Amino acid sequence: MKAMKLSIVLLVAFCEVSAYAQTSTATAPATTTTVAAAPVAEAPANTSTATVGATPAASALSINYSNYLNGPALAEPANGMSINHYFTTKYKFKNKWATSFTLRPDTNHQNGEEKTTVMADPYLRVDYPTLYETQDGLKVTGNFNYFVPSSEASKGKKSDGSITTRFIVAKDIAAWSLSYLLIPRLYMWKEKVDGQTIFSQVHYLSASYNLSDFASLDIGVAPEWRQKRNAKTAFNDLPAYPGATFNFTKKLSFSPYVEVPLLKAEQKNSSVGASVSYKLL
Repeated sequence: MKAMKLSIVLLVAFCEVSAYAQTSTATAPATTTTVAAAPVAEAPANTSTATVGATPAASALSINYSNYLNGPALAEPANGMSINHYFTTKYKFKNKWATSFTLRPDTNHQNGEEKTTVMADPYLRVDYPTLYETQDGLKVTGNFNYFVPSSEASKGKKSDGSITTRFIVAKDIAAWSLSYLLIPRLYMWKEKVDGQTIFSQVHYLSASYNLSDFASLDIGVAPEWRQKRNAKTAFNDLPAYPGATFNFTKKLSFSPYVEVPLLKAEQKNSSVGASVSYKLL
């Protein structure tokens, strides 16, 4: 189960950044020179994923911080990097529902330029109780999110925000931990303009092989489709994420990886990234 939990953390992080932070959507941060995966994202998101919890009522209220590193790229000229920061306040109800609010400033580091910090759209989330579980360990969980169009990028594009729901299916088989994450997302606009992204869907499949309690080998792929107004549905490459996870303690892990574009390598450099996860409570 430890390996499965790590896989889910990585999976959410990888998908969030590659699917949202690195694309030209209403919630995208300012343009960076990298294209890495990894997020939070929003979730326990991108370089380091540190979690600091404060819980006045033990399992009820928590305050978490996480961050995630994108890049640098392995080839010029795209050799900058960005760090996505996530500040989350979360409340868990006794019936196993939970609600949270996340702020996300992004720090961009570009070659020969000073670093810049840009606020991405914050989001509200509702976590569901376990949707389905079998006796042999297969588990289905999920959540619902609304991205508030408060960033300069969203205001400039006259966005009404976006909504997305996530469904995670996970199961351990012997030393393997297998996960599937589905992220459909609906984009809303004040004005209708040709070429706007109106719907996207990301499918993230990951597998981790548990070498020991200390280390596991990880691999994931994340195909994505985007539907644009008055345009054909576009397939946005097939990135792969080979990497590893090292569990220094039950609360601290380090997960380096490489993002490798499998179909559009001539247009998109491979890049490196890492996620450090630390849980205080």
